[in-house]
Amino acid sequence: FYKDDPFILVDKPSEPFQRISVSAKVLSGIPLLVFLVTGKKKKSIIQQILNGSNHNSPLPVQRIIKSNRGKIIILCDQDAAPE
Repeated sequence: FYKDDPFILVDKPSEPFQRISVSAKVLSGIPLLVFLVTGKKKKSIIQQILNGSNHNSPLPVQRIIKSNRGKIIILCDQDAAPE
């Protein structure tokens, strides 16, 4: 989960592009972490995060939130917002 490199090259077969992501180690050390979440497809993910579900197989974002010692803000548009 934690790698020494501050950035990670993400190459998913389902995406026609590569992207660079900040490592979990860097994100866990940020004193104010803000997530901007949009779209209906993210609603169930936000619900899992807020409910603390997936204990046996947590999402990477859940591990980052749990290990972060700073303040965390999650901003959602209306489609992604939990009910």
